[in-house]
Amino acid sequence: MTWLQSNLVNIVIILLIIALLYRCIRSLRNDHKKGGCSGCGKNCSACSIAFGIETIRRQQRAARKGA
Repeated sequence: MTWLQSNLVNIVIILLIIALLYRCIRSLRNDHKKGGCSGCGKNCSACSIAFGIETIRRQQRAARKGA
């Protein structure tokens, strides 16, 4: 019991860090599923990365339709 009492602060801090990491990963995964990107502040129409990705997707769709 003394080990638990002496390390209680460390255990609580570690649990808080794990909870924050879980929320961050879950948020990123949900954004990815919705098709958004979190790197550009979720304004993907103004993001050059998202614009490039969308251009590639359009080209791939056109190539599939043409094939």
